[in-house]
Amino acid sequence: MIEQRGQRASSDNPIRDSTLLFDLMPDAIIAVDRSGVIRHANRQCVGMFGYAIGELLGQQVEMLMPASIRAIHVRHRLAYQEHPVPRHMGGGLDLKGRRKDGSEFPVDIMISPLPNPSGLILAVVRDTTTNAKMNDELRRLAYTDVLTGLPNRSALYRDLNVSLARGDKADPMAIVLFDLDGFKEVNDTLGHLAGDQLLRICAQRCIEAVGDEALRGLRRHRLGRSRVRDRPGRPALGAGCRRRSRRGRGCRRRRRRRRSAPGCPPRRSR
Repeated sequence: MIEQRGQRASSDNPIRDSTLLFDLMPDAIIAVDRSGVIRHANRQCVGMFGYAIGELLGQQVEMLMPASIRAIHVRHRLAYQEHPVPRHMGGGLDLKGRRKDGSEFPVDIMISPLPNPSGLILAVVRDTTTNAKMNDELRRLAYTDVLTGLPNRSALYRDLNVSLARGDKADPMAIVLFDLDGFKEVNDTLGHLAGDQLLRICAQRCIEAVGDEALRGLRRHRLGRSRVRDRPGRPALGAGCRRRSRRGRGCRRRRRRRRSAPGCPPRRSR
């Protein structure tokens, strides 16, 4: 009977028995009841949000979220309690947490109901600040010209698709294309370093001439060239041309070896 009472007490308070395990987890773990009240938080949650354990317990879980989404989260929380299943929170949205000092940071949240009659919901929160910075840097590199710092051709196609998708006839769109005459001669005579410097100067002057593009609704892009030509009308030497050249040299070597072999007739002079 004593053993049964111990098992019953353990099943009535599963969080107490898992406190040590939760504190060993690298992510923040929060247990919330049906009313959205925080019933447990591990040490990582304290370090992530800046609250002490006593400041978290008994408070609504919405205190850890930006004020702009708290009312929305209450509705989503009530809907989730009708069909509680383990899933990723947010549905692909960029979720953010709110620290005690008011600062916000990106988070990734997994929620799951505990398999007991208590009705507690377990949330595992991970700080994704490093991943968000890495994604922002990859996005910047993908849509920025490394030489001039202007948005590149991919950024132009992206902006055009966004503008065309809006289909706002009241806000017409125009495209102006500028080209540099004689730029190839600069590279040929002064070198590519001088050509790169010229492109940077032109990009800077374009930025200064346009001014604040956000206020004027203007965007600057550098298209660049996808292939460099070494002669008008003739493509630059590519891998296929080099392979054909190597094959030609190999054929000439084999012909010379055959002619020099014993018994071969001498080559006729022209």
